[in-house]
Amino acid sequence: MIRRLISIFVILLSISINANQIELSSFNYPPFLQPDNQGFVDKLIKQFSKHSSLDINVVKLPAKRSINSYKNGTSFYHLGADDNFSKVTLNNSYKVTLFDLNVRLLFLKKNESHLHKDLEKLQNIKIGILRGSLKEEEFAKKHGFEITSYIDSENAFNLLLRGRIDFIIFSPLFNSVKDIVDKKNFDKFAYHRKLVHHAEAAIFINKTSPNAKEVYKTLNKKMTQFLKSKDYQKLLHETFQSDIPEEITKYTL
Repeated sequence: MIRRLISIFVILLSISINANQIELSSFNYPPFLQPDNQGFVDKLIKQFSKHSSLDINVVKLPAKRSINSYKNGTSFYHLGADDNFSKVTLNNSYKVTLFDLNVRLLFLKKNESHLHKDLEKLQNIKIGILRGSLKEEEFAKKHGFEITSYIDSENAFNLLLRGRIDFIIFSPLFNSVKDIVDKKNFDKFAYHRKLVHHAEAAIFINKTSPNAKEVYKTLNKKMTQFLKSKDYQKLLHETFQSDIPEEITKYTL
């Protein structure tokens, strides 16, 4: 009887430790996650950790390595978007959603007459995709675009500005925020009218990880509470002022 009680105590203690100490693999992708840890998602996770009393640490690796470390089970937890993973990986994961991402094609305005056409009519197009992103690669191959991979959004915008590629795949979530690129270049970009795909920014939990279901329940409950909190509202107003995207506000109601 005593041994059984001790075993139960050890299991409960293990659940508590795993649910309160979380290490998320991720990668820099300004303005969401930045090298100086001052991106919108950097701040979101930091404030969520404080608000929920959970010890959450984000470990940033190169994008492809970070994505693969979660896919192959080296990392049990990942911070990113679901369009980076296959259906098999997603089916083997619990997902705690932060906000939506409606992903579109971004191009230079000076090329609008050439590029703002039906995608099926475009020829000899060079597109930049995030290294390791499954859905972006599938989209590019579907339309026969020539692919150049990039390591993060800063690399992507530089390739676009230098004319090395025609499109990059990006979310208009920060359409009114000037820190994607420097201010003198921001107004040079336009989005194609066609939506590439819908995605969700989230924390992913490998279902084979220790106490995965309990960790998911804890994170999901506390994240739901945080997204409706005054602390999060303050962060949103600091980031977007009065122009908070619907893709974000739908999770705060």
